[in-house]
Amino acid sequence: MKMKWMFFLGAIVALSLASCNIHFEAPMQNEAPESETSGNGNPGGEAPDGENQDPQVPTYVIFDNGANPFSVSVYLDAQRLPGQRLGDKIEAGQRSEAIRFAPSQRTSFFPRFHFELESHPFFFDPPSTGSTEVLVRQGETTTVPIRPLSTVVSPDTPLVNDNEAHLRIYNRGYGLMNLAKGTQVIHTNSGEEGANPGEWALFTVVPAGDFRILEGGNVFPFPSGLVLQKGHFYVIEFDGFAVTLVRKVPITLESLAP
Repeated sequence: MKMKWMFFLGAIVALSLASCNIHFEAPMQNEAPESETSGNGNPGGEAPDGENQDPQVPTYVIFDNGANPFSVSVYLDAQRLPGQRLGDKIEAGQRSEAIRFAPSQRTSFFPRFHFELESHPFFFDPPSTGSTEVLVRQGETTTVPIRPLSTVVSPDTPLVNDNEAHLRIYNRGYGLMNLAKGTQVIHTNSGEEGANPGEWALFTVVPAGDFRILEGGNVFPFPSGLVLQKGHFYVIEFDGFAVTLVRKVPITLESLAP
């Protein structure tokens, strides 16, 4: 009898719960909002640092030589090999044309400065501290500033990359004039044997040695007090009777200043 009553009470409780329609759910958990992700892993589909990743969009560099009083050539290598030159020579105070370029993480550009002294062309390759390193971004035009030469070298630094002296010799004599070191004749920078009367010639020499002028079988020594030095430019005259030093100029920024 007791078992029947217990069964009857259990049935009543079950019917009561079902009529109340009570649901038990697991508590809600916080869900992270969905976000779009580009192929490079950046949210929102943007390239890192705003870089345009579309390989169809061309990349360019422009070299700004606005801060220099000298024209400049730009190279990709510190050796400045001909095949590493980028574009044409950039005139003083000017900018280059846009040059198509491959994007890179970091690229170093090496300038070569061109100048004239006594109407003769020279060039100077500064040390590696004169290079400019920039990030070239895909699909953008990157402007590369060329550092002023005055911030790379001191005013009295020789602007030559050799151990040589440079001579401009004017022939006011009466026959072909040759420059010799001892008994060895030195050709001009243009490959000529010497200079005819009324002409001048430019020579590049290693300073040490006994220099002289040869004309018509005669020998004319350099002035006894003249000792050639590397990194200097000498203007010399020969009048058919003697050799005279007109002026000596160190090849430096200080000498090039207007």
